[in-house]
Amino acid sequence: MALSNFRDTPKRSRDLLDVLLGANIKVYAGGLVCTDTATGYGVQGQVKTGLVALGIAQRTVDNTGGNAGDKAVCVETGIFRLGNYSGDLVPASQMGKPCFVYDDEQVAATDGGAARSVAGTVVLVDAAGVWVHIASVNGTSLAAEIAARVAITTDLNGSAAALNGVLTGAAAKNVADANVIGGLPVVHRIAVADGVTGNIDVVLTHKTMLTNISIIKGQAAGGASDTITVNNVANPITNAISINISAKTVAIPTTIDDAYTTVAAGTVLRIVRTKASAANVGCTVIVQGLRVA
Repeated sequence: MALSNFRDTPKRSRDLLDVLLGANIKVYAGGLVCTDTATGYGVQGQVKTGLVALGIAQRTVDNTGGNAGDKAVCVETGIFRLGNYSGDLVPASQMGKPCFVYDDEQVAATDGGAARSVAGTVVLVDAAGVWVHIASVNGTSLAAEIAARVAITTDLNGSAAALNGVLTGAAAKNVADANVIGGLPVVHRIAVADGVTGNIDVVLTHKTMLTNISIIKGQAAGGASDTITVNNVANPITNAISINISAKTVAIPTTIDDAYTTVAAGTVLRIVRTKASAANVGCTVIVQGLRVA
């Protein structure tokens, strides 16, 4: 049942791991120990990518001259105070965010240009150093796992706003030829008001290959010789699509010229409205496509 008073909750104060050391590796008691994912063996903290920070060595173990796996060191996970590397100081504002391995006793604020591995999550920064939560999950440092998941959710729309339901075509990646995974379609909706012959121009922000075009006739029926043509700037992609159709009717092109279906980024997707009668030419043009490189 839910608490109505304080509770003395049992805890494990120490989480200990036995880590096999790599060949010719010496770790010191109190030093940061990592797994090198390239070998699967323990190494001292150092500037290198592909390390998973595990914790602090409980004793000095010297495997100099030994083969990988000949010796093991007991490592404790948890929250520890490490040195704050003066060349890349971790600021107090980094609390709750990852910091990075500089050596076996110091951490840095950044990855040094993708050269350093994650050490852990910053818990506190004080005058004596940086308190770091060092743990691992699924073979990855906990801080790196969190950072990766944040990056994934951020990448949905270029901002974390995507998690709040704001997902746009900006999230769609380029679809390569013979893509085995598949890609996301993008849709452009262009409202065409009733009016004289003229153009409605939409400048696309991303290079897009058009795959499907349809026209929804709204408001009222069109008249004889009233048409809509979809262009890549001045070049027709479709035939002149007749909108001499009843309201609420859908029209599609009979031809699509694949020489012009790919619209470059920053280029005009043009809807050419031709009004040859006194009828209403208002409609909605739906253009579907794929992002391409």
